Amino acid sequence: MIDPDTKILGVLGNPVKHSLSPLIQNIFIKSNNINAHYYCFEIEKQDICHIIKSANALGFLGFNITMPFKEIVMSYLDEIDEDAKETGSVNTVKFYGDKKISKGFNTDGKGIIESIEKSGFGWEYSEILILGAGGAAKSAVNSILKRPVKKIFIYNRTHDRALDLFQRSGKNADNRIEVLKNLGLKKDAIKRIKMIINCTPLGMKGVYASEIPIPHNWDLKDKTVFEMVYHPFETPLIKKAKKEGAKTIKGIDMLINQAAYSFYVWFGIKPETEKVRKAVLDENR
Repeated sequence: MIDPDTKILGVLGNPVKHSLSPLIQNIFIKSNNINAHYYCFEIEKQDICHIIKSANALGFLGFNITMPFKEIVMSYLDEIDEDAKETGSVNTVKFYGDKKISKGFNTDGKGIIESIEKSGFGWEYSEILILGAGGAAKSAVNSILKRPVKKIFIYNRTHDRALDLFQRSGKNADNRIEVLKNLGLKKDAIKRIKMIINCTPLGMKGVYASEIPIPHNWDLKDKTVFEMVYHPFETPLIKKAKKEGAKTIKGIDMLINQAAYSFYVWFGIKPETEKVRKAVLDENR
């Protein structure tokens, strides 16, 4: 039951009504017996400044930030966490009520790393292909560079965006990043790639539903395929990977893991995730 002491949180985005975040976060809240509730707020770009200021003044605890506001929101926050600075985007905001200060965080990188490590993937001397150059790809590159990988390949249909991502990461890359102009790789080069991470919308329900972000003739056997798209849970890429004997990491795992780190930012508690995963899967069968 909501009362005057209930802490209010939510997700800001547009569109956002399809978001699974309220389901995930409200289960975390209930499981930890916290007096709080999490809502969905579909807003317009021109209103985000006023919403941040008003929510801070009204005593909200925080927000998740999703597309297309993850970069623009940074201009309206008092402080920015190091991970958010490195990636140039914020997905979590916390309001510190006693000081009336707002601070931005990015938990995507932590969610990516946890998802990979739970799969049992071995970092040492591995070669990884990252598809895309948006916010998720930035978080993936930034976090993976802190592991002992041999090489990170970046491919994006718009080559200039991939180059921009490389240049942002250059100071930490130690010559381990290579930007690809195309995916016409030789068989031995494809074989050396141990993980493929899809950070593009290809495979997402809607316009891109039937698309796959790699050539159809690639053999995925013995690779780990990490799919960031979570709607649907089984994308064409995941289906291909399973059929060919690859390990898979689904987008829903990444979504839940990064959400758990957002919860930690707000409450100082790292919640258990398996109950949430089961609830999300049951809700969307």
